[in-house]
This record gives sequence, C-alpha cells and structure tokens, in this order.
Amino acid sequence: MGAGHLETDGSIQNVFQVPAGSKNNWSRAINGSLEPNAAYKLDNGYVYVTDTAGRVKGVEGELSLSKMDRNAHQQCVVGKCGNAGDEGGHLIAASLGGAGDRINLVPQASTLNRGDWKAMENHLRRAIDNGQSVSVKIDLSYPSSGGSRPNRFQVTPIIDGKPRPPIIFNQ
Repeated sequence: MGAGHLETDGSIQNVFQVPAGSKNNWSRAINGSLEPNAAYKLDNGYVYVTDTAGRVKGVEGELSLSKMDRNAHQQCVVGKCGNAGDEGGHLIAASLGGAGDRINLVPQASTLNRGDWKAMENHLRRAIDNGQSVSVKIDLSYPSSGGSRPNRFQVTPIIDGKPRPPIIFNQ
C-alpha cells in the first residue's frame, strides 16, 4: 500500500493528505465517515486505504517511539460498533506513532487487543528499542455479511528492510 501499491491499485479514486490529530485538534476528515476507495496519507507517515464501504482495509508505515495522543471518545465509539466485549483497538499503537484518530481504530475483541495483539506490539517495540527499523503493513478483512468489525488481520512486519512472515489474527 505504499506509493507503489497506490499507483497500481485501480480501486483508489481519491488521495487525501491529512494531519494526524492531537488533543483538542481532531480532524473531521479522519474521525467520521471515510470516503470509499480512498487513500489517506497522514503527516505521521502512515497511509490508510479504504474499501468500497469506506472501511479501512489496510495501513502501512514505519513505526516509531513517538507517542501520539489517544482519543478516548473515538475509542469508546468504535468499541461499541462491534460485538459485546469489543474495544476500540488501535491498528498502529499510539505508543508506536499511531494516530488516536478514528481512522486508526477498529472494533477489536478485548481478549485480542489485550492479548496477542499487545504481545505483537511489544515484540515490534523491542526491535525498535534494539536499534532496528520497523515498518508494518496491515491488511484487514471483513465478513461477507458486512459490518464495521474486521474478522481477520494480516500483519507483515518489515525489520531492517527484511519482510518477516505475516502474523494472522482472526476474531
């Protein structure tokens, strides 16, 4: 989904350059309904791509230890969009440079968000702590019945320029 992906993916109809939000400065462009078949390039380096329903179908970028502000309101709203027991889970952790904006949040089972997902984030954080460059590509899938809750995440870490095997999470 980087520049090469955007150029070859005919489904992208619009590309938006948007600043990542911060406390008392959240952009409506990425905290409400998203445009379908669009790419959103945030100034924190992440690129999000939406599907025909305006749901995030992928994100990629280089992780950093630059902690971003959280948006507790959006986390609560997104958590209620999924199943009972879901939380608004960050695709890119706020502690790894991920935006607190709604574009970076999806309904996620609390057991996944606080369990295997957190373990994966901690593993990637340790790589950065060890001086390695770490980027990720996350692809999301949704049930054919629709809805805003992804049923599958494929996380492909790239550490020091070398792609690692994808990590699959189902919920």
